[in-house]
Amino acid sequence: MAEPKKVVVVGLGEVGRPLFEIASRHHQTIGVDIEPVVKKFQGIDVMHICFPFQIKDFVGEVTRRIEHFKPALTIINSTVAVGTTRAVAERSGTAVVNSPVRGKHVRMVEDLFHYTKFVGALDPAVGERAAGHFQSLGMKTRILSSPEATELAKLTETTYFGLMIAWAQEVERYCDHLGLNYDE
Repeated sequence: MAEPKKVVVVGLGEVGRPLFEIASRHHQTIGVDIEPVVKKFQGIDVMHICFPFQIKDFVGEVTRRIEHFKPALTIINSTVAVGTTRAVAERSGTAVVNSPVRGKHVRMVEDLFHYTKFVGALDPAVGERAAGHFQSLGMKTRILSSPEATELAKLTETTYFGLMIAWAQEVERYCDHLGLNYDE
């Protein structure tokens, strides 16, 4: 077991809250949601970003959080556009990786342990640090070649899932139109 670290989880929604719960079992963990954080925390080892990419100026907001908390490592768990992690790393000049979340929101705690946590880093040593952090939480990890690889993989998975839902709905419409039982 790794030595306990100081961890901040920013965004306590459907992804952040389960991650906060898990991290709290192993590390000194602080949860931060939408409200501005006035208190400065010292010696933050890992900061998890878990808020939606669709907010105004995602890169700028993550960079502001990095400037505020000064973490040794920032992990973007959000689903983001390809190139976002690199943009945050370049703007902040700090260690940033991408590690998108996989699983269903209703059982996210269980799914975080079920699915492999992929890590995409600009620097292999930083990728190893992020993987080590997730392993300290009891998660399986795999390091991919770059943050762009994890960003694209997540977008591809999400798109595929959406297509499967749309196809199932279309087949159900066919069945309804023809008076057939969709479950058959």
